[in-house]
Amino acid sequence: TYGQVYMAKERVTKDLVALKKVRMDNEKEGFPITAIREIKILKSLNHKNVVKLKEIVTSKEKESNGNKGSIYMVFEYMDHDLTGLCDRPGLKF
Repeated sequence: TYGQVYMAKERVTKDLVALKKVRMDNEKEGFPITAIREIKILKSLNHKNVVKLKEIVTSKEKESNGNKGSIYMVFEYMDHDLTGLCDRPGLKF
């Protein structure tokens, strides 16, 4: 699913991670089924060519977001995403 992705640092290990915010825009109650499917598939995969889903975390509730917390999927950090690499076929790294 598409969503906002942020770079962050794990507090304990200091490793860089990618935080993907789960979109809850259209959800009245509950967790989006598309996010559940994505999490289930990613947790079941273990391959060097598939980004690793490390964990799911939540943020605290804030007035700025309607007193709701946000949910994030925590991934291992990658320098590039697939779309960016496809847009630049001559890129060497």
